[in-house]
Parts: sequence; C-alpha cells; structure tokens
Amino acid sequence: MTFKSLRDRVGSPTFLALAAVLLIYPAVDLKIQTGIWHLWYGDEIRLHQWVIPIPKGWIAENSQGGGIISLAEVGTYHRRGENLPPIVVSDIVIKDRDFASCLREEYFKSIHATVFDRRTVDIDGEEADCDVTNSLVSELPHAGDSIVTVQCESATGGISITSTGDKENVDNFFSFVSQIRKEND
Repeated sequence: MTFKSLRDRVGSPTFLALAAVLLIYPAVDLKIQTGIWHLWYGDEIRLHQWVIPIPKGWIAENSQGGGIISLAEVGTYHRRGENLPPIVVSDIVIKDRDFASCLREEYFKSIHATVFDRRTVDIDGEEADCDVTNSLVSELPHAGDSIVTVQCESATGGISITSTGDKENVDNFFSFVSQIRKEND
C-alpha cells in the first residue's frame, strides 16, 4: 500500500473541496440554520387569534403555556449576556386602557425612567398604546438613552409586544408591529 504525502494531496479535487467547505461554512452557518428553521416551522407563529411574522434570520419560541412568544435574531450579540430576547409577544394585558396607562406612568416614575416617545399604533384594526423608555437601564449610574425599551399594549386586542435594544432600531420595531395581523384576515 502506498501513502501519498500531504504535498501530493493538496492539489487533489477532494482536498480542495474539503478546504472550500471548511473555509465557507462558518460564514454561512447561521444562515443555513435559520433557513432550516424557517423551512421546518414557517415564516409566522400564532398566539391565539394573532399571526406574528418571523423575519428572515430570526427564530421564535412559543412558551409551553401558550401565552408568550419570544423572537430572537440568530447570531446577534446581546449586551452583558442578557437573556432577554429582542422581541416578546404576550397575551398578558390589562383590559382597562386608562388604568393600564396610569400603571405604566406610575411605574416609569418609580424607577426614574425617561419616556422618549408615545405613540398609538394600529395592529390590524386594534389600537395599541406604545411607550419608548429607558426603563431597563434607568436605575444604572449612567443610564443614557441609547438602550431603549419599547412596549405596545392593545387592551381591546389582548396583545402586548415588547422589545429592548438600540434606540436607532425603534422604527424597525414599529414596522414589525404593523405586520402583525389577526388570523381570520
């Protein structure tokens, strides 16, 4: 039996193909994984009567109780190892809109949070009250305003959507919220 030296194998097609795979795979690994996830689970997930889109490059997990859905962008670095996913959708909502607004306002005051923006957005015909605050980082010594928490709640629709991240991505969050729809539509 004869053995080829490494120098003889370097030019072989098998070696070149293996080298190419080893060099390219790490660059496309996460894209392959999320692509397989989307093939298996689809591009949307349901929470009762709501259909929540799952953007490309993202995955979702439905809690066992069925009332909370977590969406996370695969391959995204999260500051300080936080375990919070970028977007959480839940059916935990206070049905009285005025009371809920009062509670949120008192909560923000109690933790010295700054409210940067308030909006009322349409989620497939249901009004949702949204607050953009620094509530996650408000009690840190140097709170700043680059990390924000956006929370939208629809008392009539029974849905709450929350995201914490860079202030520059607030419009992307509102774009995501506008794509949520009721299942019967």
